[in-house]
Amino acid sequence: MINSGKEKGLLREVVLDVETTGLEYDGGDRIIEIGAVELVDWFLGEKFERLVNPQGVEVSETIINLTGLTKEKLAGKPAFDDSTVVDELLDFIGESRIIAHKASFHRGFLNAELIRANREIIPAERWIDSLELARKQFPAGRNSLDKLCERFKISLVDRPKAHTGRKGRSALVDSRLLAKVYLGLNDRLSPELNIDEEKKVRNRMISSAKEKGLLREVVLDVETTGFEYDGGDRIIEIGAVELVDWFLGEEFNRLVNPQGVEVSETIINLTGLTKEKLSGESAFEDSTVVDELLDFIGESKIIAHNASFDRGFLNAELIRANREIIPAERWIDSMELARKQFPAGRNSLDKLCERFKISTVDRTNAHTGRKGHSALVDSRLLAKVYLGLNDRLSPELNIDEEKKVQEIVQERPVNSRPNPLESLLTEAERAAHKEFLRTTFNGDSNWRHYIEV
Repeated sequence: MINSGKEKGLLREVVLDVETTGLEYDGGDRIIEIGAVELVDWFLGEKFERLVNPQGVEVSETIINLTGLTKEKLAGKPAFDDSTVVDELLDFIGESRIIAHKASFHRGFLNAELIRANREIIPAERWIDSLELARKQFPAGRNSLDKLCERFKISLVDRPKAHTGRKGRSALVDSRLLAKVYLGLNDRLSPELNIDEEKKVRNRMISSAKEKGLLREVVLDVETTGFEYDGGDRIIEIGAVELVDWFLGEEFNRLVNPQGVEVSETIINLTGLTKEKLSGESAFEDSTVVDELLDFIGESKIIAHNASFDRGFLNAELIRANREIIPAERWIDSMELARKQFPAGRNSLDKLCERFKISTVDRTNAHTGRKGHSALVDSRLLAKVYLGLNDRLSPELNIDEEKKVQEIVQERPVNSRPNPLESLLTEAERAAHKEFLRTTFNGDSNWRHYIEV
């Protein structure tokens, strides 16, 4: 990505965060975790993460409480001067500028480690302090990372459930949050709730891709009332995600009113969507569906799994809406690609996700809150499968790397409350609840267990 960015003249910056044993880089404290994410032309790209052995230095209680990391838990990790840390970090940073929140802190620790590892320090002029930027924009307010996330409406849901499985701060999670804050400070944050602004961002990205000669494709999936586009069945959901130069970009998702057509039991069981649930949604020919979908697709090629199915339904709807159909030559069938690579195996989306070690956890926890198929979730999964079929899948999904993540998760402490909280229920309330269970549930109900406790 670094070379690709240089060749195409893209702006590349690296957002970095470190966790440390304490607060004094010149007093013997050491780095224990490094997290970084690249911004390429203002879009999030690759990531870098390492846990680091502090080489005998104790981790302060304050830091343990913040991160869940102890000297013992880090004992098996490589030291900073190991090539898997220092060389790979410097390779990731390259010649890019570095963004950090309170940059002097991160710069001090990183340069102290680079000196110990006999590497050149990274001079101050290559660092951008997001805290200073924030103070200029918001001189009267607090400008902690949490406060800035709140100001820019950036979700902190990942912070207490860090990628490591531990509750507490994580350098990688904080670098991702800071990247979004930095985008916000530069008026580059995609305002998800502002449709007009979101269109501008998408159009700017598409135009930028065309100008720079980047490859843009759209991965698409539809859910339908049944299986016969030429027999009266209709689209009930559309999900799509763009791939720009092999990186996932913007998304499109609409639920669609089937205009009186019943949804088959098979589809209801798969998607959780019924004619009644969809009755308040827009019809396909509504501009918020057809025009915005066509605007999202643009002139890009479309990737779909068993493309003739999705193409048939989409073109049938376009005909009803008096729009031009999308010809077959603009479609790429990922099923055909998979059959060429794996002629002897099954090539369903689930099977291909399993083959490429792609987690399908979101499929049963779809963005809609329903359990079952979701066109947007499936288009995301298919995008990753398509990357895998083209040898472009991020190595973070490599099985060896996945094992490392599992090891980290298993090693992290689970903080438990030393003294359990006392119940606030009175004996009378307990008795009333048991009586409710006794009169409501009987026979072999699992609730009998709670009645008898």
